[in-house]
Amino acid sequence: MGYLYIRRPGRSEIRLRSGPVLEFSFPNQAPRVLLALGDFIDPEFAFLRKISRPDWIVVDVGAAIGQFSLFAATLPIAKVHAFEPSSENFAALLRILVRNGVSNRVDVPLGRFSNAEFEANSETASAWTSVIRETGSERVSARTLTADFESRRLDHVSALKINVAG
Repeated sequence: MGYLYIRRPGRSEIRLRSGPVLEFSFPNQAPRVLLALGDFIDPEFAFLRKISRPDWIVVDVGAAIGQFSLFAATLPIAKVHAFEPSSENFAALLRILVRNGVSNRVDVPLGRFSNAEFEANSETASAWTSVIRETGSERVSARTLTADFESRRLDHVSALKINVAG
């Protein structure tokens, strides 16, 4: 990690123990904990690898640059649905899925969830958070999880990961 702070590259990457590669812009998307500790901090990965089944539907709400989505796409499951409201993270997530050859296994709609449906302006506060603001530079739609799942005809979800701010 010190190397990155000394060299300050515009983009960098990290290879996970399981083989996939995560790309990120530096420093704003740098997954600091992942860079410092690797993916040893994700004990649920080993558990999910043991119990996953071919008919599973996995949902990743707050996918960021895609560590969990990428992992889930390597499991012998039916499909991954990854949701990320930040357009910068969304673009990185798409690149990462293509680079690792799993883009056909992951549905990645740009959008956000809330307890009500609405349209609003959004502003990126940091690479990991965006906020609703009257003067926000990006127009976004918010939906409920229920409405989105119904529109996708998701009649079951086998694993749901939610990592959101706010």
